[in-house]
Amino acid sequence: EIFGCGPEDNIFKSVSNEKVRYYASQNLDHLAAQCARGQGEHLDAIAYLIQIREEDLEKFHTLAQANFESLFSHDKITADEMLDNLKQLMIKDKIFSSYIEV
Repeated sequence: EIFGCGPEDNIFKSVSNEKVRYYASQNLDHLAAQCARGQGEHLDAIAYLIQIREEDLEKFHTLAQANFESLFSHDKITADEMLDNLKQLMIKDKIFSSYIEV
């Protein structure tokens, strides 16, 4: 459990999940910096919350780093927008599309 959020709080199964969105909103600056670097505890926490398997974690880091400008598409981006952008990136990826419940 990370900051009161467990694996049952998968944002891609329950897009309106308040705990995950709250976590992202409270840590958006950290998430931006860590997505740009492709590593970090906040990025790992989001991966955990959306139930990224251990064997896909490094690929998730790479996805976040390679698509930083898509994830954080403007200076005033909100956590909701960033999470929606992440979901759209994952839907288009052959590995991560399996994590998305459409």
